[in-house]
Amino acid sequence: MAALSLLNCRWTIWLGVIALLYGVFLPTSLAQTSGSALEQRLLDRIRQNPSDASGWRLLGRWRLDHGDTLGAVEACETAVRWDASSASAHFDLARALTALGRSDAAAFHFAEASRLAPDSEYAQESQGYLRQTASSVDASLAAFTEHDDEPNRFGGVPVDEEIAPESPSPFNFRLAAGMLYNTNLQLAPLSRTVFTQNTESFQLFAAPEMELRAWESDAWTLGAALSGYFTLNEEEFRGFNVQSYRPGVFVERAYPTDAAYWVGRLQYNFEQNLFDGQDFAKRHSVISSVEAEWNPSTVSRAYWAIDYSNFTVDGVDPALTSQDGWTNTLGVSHEYDPEWGALERLRSGVDVQMAELQGANFAYNSVFIYGESEISLLTDVWAVFQLGWGYRDYPDFVFVPSRNENMLRYGAELHKQWNEHWRVTGLLTYDRFDSANEFYAADRYLGGVMVTYLH
Repeated sequence: MAALSLLNCRWTIWLGVIALLYGVFLPTSLAQTSGSALEQRLLDRIRQNPSDASGWRLLGRWRLDHGDTLGAVEACETAVRWDASSASAHFDLARALTALGRSDAAAFHFAEASRLAPDSEYAQESQGYLRQTASSVDASLAAFTEHDDEPNRFGGVPVDEEIAPESPSPFNFRLAAGMLYNTNLQLAPLSRTVFTQNTESFQLFAAPEMELRAWESDAWTLGAALSGYFTLNEEEFRGFNVQSYRPGVFVERAYPTDAAYWVGRLQYNFEQNLFDGQDFAKRHSVISSVEAEWNPSTVSRAYWAIDYSNFTVDGVDPALTSQDGWTNTLGVSHEYDPEWGALERLRSGVDVQMAELQGANFAYNSVFIYGESEISLLTDVWAVFQLGWGYRDYPDFVFVPSRNENMLRYGAELHKQWNEHWRVTGLLTYDRFDSANEFYAADRYLGGVMVTYLH
């Protein structure tokens, strides 16, 4: 009897295990069979009508839900090709691209879904995705941040001038620092792309510059330079804290003539850029310039700059998304005193830039025209007004519509010189990248107070 009881117990255990296995795997097998049947019906539907965008989208959604991310992207891309005006197709493609790790491309399609159906749930969810991914894509969407006091900062590389060319000291130092309110931290002055999600923050900044004229003769000067740019934003935007270091060396040659005093300069810079302490990009640049001082109040400049940039993040498809490559910039400017009452100085110029970059979506050709006027208000108090317009053409951009863009810049500054060393400046600027492709349209207001120390 004992043996029979033991045998019955063993059979009970085995029957329980078998039931458990059927309970776990049978429903899964049935679900897979049912799911496979659904996929097959969708495929049959598409075969009968290959232009059925809705069928392609449903197939992509099914594949995404069942772990076939590559297949989902392929199906959703086909849906968008057949119906580019479908917000749901763009939304599902963006979800599939996000799952694949292609956050840059996903952001474009989330933005399209939001634009096509602004009052829909797709738009609400798209904006949520964009807000969540904004901090993670800033490395591929931001760019070098330079000083904001150059009227040609949209265009090329500004000419590196001596900090205090008439100073008897071989070493000169300048520090500009202050507080700004920036309505779009991701829109950098030399940005190769932009992001439409505004990131508003107060920020502290410091921009030191040093120059050492190590050796001088009657005509030649050899020296070294070091400059930097640093920002500290509010805690939630610490990912946009900038650290930029730019050491360089230069040689100058003076050519005095009866008509003008000419100075030629050749400078090499190495630039290291970090965001929140993380390496973002490196740049090597060579700048050659010629300056002619016709009289104490009239100066003309011309320059050619060539640089190579290497960004840490090249994107998921470097042939499209890499910003690495060569940039050539040609520029001329002229400034003079028109001797019209309080109008003390006028300055104008033009930059032409050709960015031959690896990524087809970033290579561009551009022109930028700018002007600046300086008006004396009181003793040691003056105002500066700046205006600029430019255009960038992206000949190899792969999406529709084109990201070709007009660039606008308005600026006003109020300066007070306290003594030979200290100056206080209040500034307000507005920058606009205006593109038919809404994903690349952005603007920025920048205002605040800056203190400059010159030694």
